[in-house]
This record gives sequence, C-alpha cells and structure tokens, in this order.
Amino acid sequence: EASAYAVTTMKMITTLFAGMLLLSPLAAQDADCCKAKVAQGETPCCTQDAGADACAPIASEIQTGLVALLGKSWESDFSVSGSQNSPMSEEKMIFGVKGHIVYQDLLHFRLDVTFNMNDPMQGDVAGSAILVLNGSILHAEFDLPPEMKAGMASDIVKLDLSVLPDFAELSTPEAIMAKLQETDAFSFDSVDGGIKETKGAEGTRSYSMGNETEGGKAVFSAKTWFPVSITGFSKEEGQDMSFSMSNSKMVEAFDKGTFDYTPPEGKMVQDMTVMIQMATMQQGVDMGE
Repeated sequence: EASAYAVTTMKMITTLFAGMLLLSPLAAQDADCCKAKVAQGETPCCTQDAGADACAPIASEIQTGLVALLGKSWESDFSVSGSQNSPMSEEKMIFGVKGHIVYQDLLHFRLDVTFNMNDPMQGDVAGSAILVLNGSILHAEFDLPPEMKAGMASDIVKLDLSVLPDFAELSTPEAIMAKLQETDAFSFDSVDGGIKETKGAEGTRSYSMGNETEGGKAVFSAKTWFPVSITGFSKEEGQDMSFSMSNSKMVEAFDKGTFDYTPPEGKMVQDMTVMIQMATMQQGVDMGE
C-alpha cells in the first residue's frame, strides 16, 4: 500500500502538466457532439445560444490557445487541491500540491513541488519532489517519509524516454494533441452536457462543462491562455479537484544549464530505463498509452 502511495504521488505530479492538454480533446469531441445534435434538430451543446457555425470555433480556440502556450517558454507557480473517497474508510482522502514550473518546451522543463495528503488510514503524509526533463532524459527526485518509500530502491529515478514507442514523434504540442484524440487514454464519453462559454472576469476566457453530477469549470488568461483555474468534480466517484496558476510570465530564454540535473552528493540514482525497455517487449502492454 505504501508503494501505491509513491505511485499516486508520481501520477499527481506528472498529471499537472498533462492537465493543460486535457481540455483540448474534450473540446474537440464536444464540437463533433454539438454538430451531430444540431443536425438532428437538437439544441447545440457547445455554446449557450449559438448554432452549428459556432460549434467548431469554441473547440478550436481552446485547442489553438493551449497549443500556442505549449509552444512558448514560460514559468509559473501552481497549486492543486482535492479530495476523493477512500476505499477503506467512509472519510475522504484530501490532498494538496504546491510548486513551480519552469517550461522551455515539451522536452525541457522542471517541476519543483511540495505535497501533503490526509488519508483516513495513514494519517497526514507530506513530502516534496523535483521532476526535470532535459531532452529525453527524465530525473525524478523524491523527499518522502519512510511509509512512502516501500519498494523504492533510491530517492532518485532516471529514465531515458527515447526507448518509448513514438517518443520522437511526440515532441510537439500538435503531435501530442493528435495522439490524445486517437487514443483511449483519456475518455470523456461519460461526460454529458458538453462545453459552454460563460461570462468571466475581464481579461479571461471562461468555460463550463458537464452537468450537475460530473463536470467542471476552466478559466484562462485571454491574452496568454495560462490556466487561471481549472476545477472538476464527480459526485458518483466522490472526487473533486482544483488547479490554479499564479505569478505566470513568459520568458524570452532560460539560462544555460537550467534543465541540467546533478544529484545531491552521496545520493544513488536508480536508472529504470531497462525496466521500461523490458515492459515494451511484453505482450499486452500498451506502452503508447
């Protein structure tokens, strides 16, 4: 169970970055859904009062905005908080993450985070992590309490992502968007209600999606498309999450060596590249996903 916590933590950290991509396939899917409903004489689902001609633009502008953001260099503080039902207790597990991201492109970025979880069975758990991608080489450094280290040979993990199938082809925002839309890795089929543009604060673009039982809201900077806030919930699953970015700024160029990683003196680095290679050779393992 402690190993599962370490995996969950890693997923939380990496999901922060992926989260900015998720609205794009959702928007694209809802555009198709909307057009189909209009063709059948139903009310369109992608805007509050627009017709068929307005369905594609609302999806397109979100996707275009996020692709443009991922094609620029920037840095930002961020925070994530949320809760979910615990399988072993009637009380919910509550988690929070705060950190800073330095982003040059999809192959060069750094995440520094601190996190805490309050689990009904394990109590309060806190730690920190550093995630650095420099080209194809990914380093992840963890500072975890003993109960979360079970099964971990080292506090520092190294991966050469170039051994993954399609890695070279997925080095641009456009390629990742296309891949997300053709895979079942992220499915929004269960989210009814579509996506709607809503009135937000001046200088922002605001959207709501889903319905009363499952959905969320997203607010972006109108100028830069930085995600000001993204919230989501599922009453059936007992889950809710809130993601926000602050102190965001575009960067002309980062200093040389920004994405180099040097482990602390005396610390062992566990290279898991061979394990990934072995996994790709196993039948039934979808490494693309």
